[in-house]
Amino acid sequence: MAAIDFFTDTKEFRRFVKGWDAAQPLDELLPSFWAVSREIINMIGQSTWNTLKEYHDESPVQEDSDEVKARAVEFVQFALANLMMNQHFVFIAVSRNKTDGDIYKYQLDKIEERYITAAWAAMNNLLAHLDTNALSFPGYTELPSYIERQSLIISSYIEFEKYFGIDNSPWFFTRMVFLIKEVTADDIMPRIGTWDRIKEKPVIVDKVKRALAYKTMFLALDRFDFLSLPATIRSQAGNEGSKTLQSRYSDEQAKQKLADKLLVKAKEYFDDIEMLIKQLTTAGITSPVNPNSEYFGFYQMT
Repeated sequence: MAAIDFFTDTKEFRRFVKGWDAAQPLDELLPSFWAVSREIINMIGQSTWNTLKEYHDESPVQEDSDEVKARAVEFVQFALANLMMNQHFVFIAVSRNKTDGDIYKYQLDKIEERYITAAWAAMNNLLAHLDTNALSFPGYTELPSYIERQSLIISSYIEFEKYFGIDNSPWFFTRMVFLIKEVTADDIMPRIGTWDRIKEKPVIVDKVKRALAYKTMFLALDRFDFLSLPATIRSQAGNEGSKTLQSRYSDEQAKQKLADKLLVKAKEYFDDIEMLIKQLTTAGITSPVNPNSEYFGFYQMT
């Protein structure tokens, strides 16, 4: 049987997820594993993945347990198991339809949402755990994405939450980093010039961060799949959409309606920034000195 990282056997896998039959060989999940493991490795780095895998593989014979690593391994296992099942369950459903009767689409959607919710919780816990215990995972703090995140105008999910609610999700925030960079380069810096210019101006800083958050969320709604959004945002989108037609098509319509509202709000903040920058520039201009002023005690003849 082909090995799947972090799971010794089917029994261990079933500890972390529901829906997998004990008689099914675990290697049926390999295609799903290859896809979802890459997503996690992109978040935490190959070095951290290897460190945790090694700890998992050796843990039965270790005399001294490492609680920090043990918790991280558990979060990876929960995330992997639920992400893999989310991808694979459609095949299980097709098989069951042939033998046990139909599984309806609304049931599939509900099951998929539960797997996604569990995976979200595991990934959020994993990333928060790594951030909190960064000294235990040097490979994690050496990631270019981690280093880059420290220099962002909004550099953490906790700070982003102040400007737009994302369910305090480090996973979603990390997935949005490339969007934050895009908005910063395309919309923020052309308006403010340099961060040093405004960093001591709290009113401007507040407007900049609000504009950044709203424009980033507009792009996230435009580019991310509906189920890859935090539950609160999916709920907001649902409130914008149809109350009667529940389908992926209506999900996309609802998502677009919310995105349009966020873009309008972002533009309002951008207008405020431009006005404040104009005032800041004007305030820095002094009137030229009149050489014929009485201050000089003489008049310049021309």
